[in-house]
Amino acid sequence: MNLLKISLSTSIIGIFILLLIIQKSPEKIYINQSEDYLNKIVQIKGNIKNIKNYNDFQIIKIKDSTGEINILINDKLNLTSKNISVIGILKKYNQDYEITAEKIYYAD
Repeated sequence: MNLLKISLSTSIIGIFILLLIIQKSPEKIYINQSEDYLNKIVQIKGNIKNIKNYNDFQIIKIKDSTGEINILINDKLNLTSKNISVIGILKKYNQDYEITAEKIYYAD
């Protein structure tokens, strides 16, 4: 009987953890869809157009087939690929959309 209770408890906890993970999954969007996802976690894939370095951060402009967007990185990265995927929070700054990056990786 104890084993049954432990199994049931573990299963229920596992289901709740999976639900939390699913809710945190970023929406994969194109740049022109930005206004629909304001203040949400998104994933955008694109080619690096330019990089501006500042003292404590970088701004990377990426481009996909639908437009361009700035990516704010609170660090300095030495990116060696032109094609990247970014996960972060979509925000609006001076009437333009930008993404505050949480994760950047090379795209296929």
